[in-house]
Amino acid sequence: MPSPCRKHSSLVPVVACAAVLWALAAGCGGGSKDAAAPSGSTRPPERSASTSTAPPSTRPAPVDPCTLVTKDEAAAVTGAALEDGTSVGVGTDSASCMFTGSPSGPTAQFEVFVGPGAEKYLDIDRDLGHEFTAVEGIGDEAHREEMNIFVRKGSTWFGLRVTRLEDPSAFDQPLEALARTVADRI
Repeated sequence: MPSPCRKHSSLVPVVACAAVLWALAAGCGGGSKDAAAPSGSTRPPERSASTSTAPPSTRPAPVDPCTLVTKDEAAAVTGAALEDGTSVGVGTDSASCMFTGSPSGPTAQFEVFVGPGAEKYLDIDRDLGHEFTAVEGIGDEAHREEMNIFVRKGSTWFGLRVTRLEDPSAFDQPLEALARTVADRI
């Protein structure tokens, strides 16, 4: 007797893949603090849902990164004409806004990152051995690297990045000045 899977063999991989993705999504739980506990650490015993109430959310409300920096501010930092900003991932851990250079040139881009993705970007650059300079007087914590600045205000991280084919040191002061303004807006 032929296998029922042979008759529908093109569906088997699709169904199997969908089942695996569903299981992974259900198992990952969307960023639970318990899931992020480092290995070797101890967790307090879990309480049943009937004996505890959910703690209030400590996560800040989602911010649209394009509301933190205006097109004119981004253009002033880059020294180039820019297109309107485009938001991506608002409400996720990797929200960003990108202002691309005018098609007539010069090559320029300005990006704003906000939320956990901004902190992750900083962590990755640190892991890669990038050189950072601590910057005083911006938010609660600020670190500048070549053509980037990362700032923490309260529990919210944001990053600003310039892409230009110019001397990177020319963007240090404009990035710091704009980072102060953005920190005041958060």
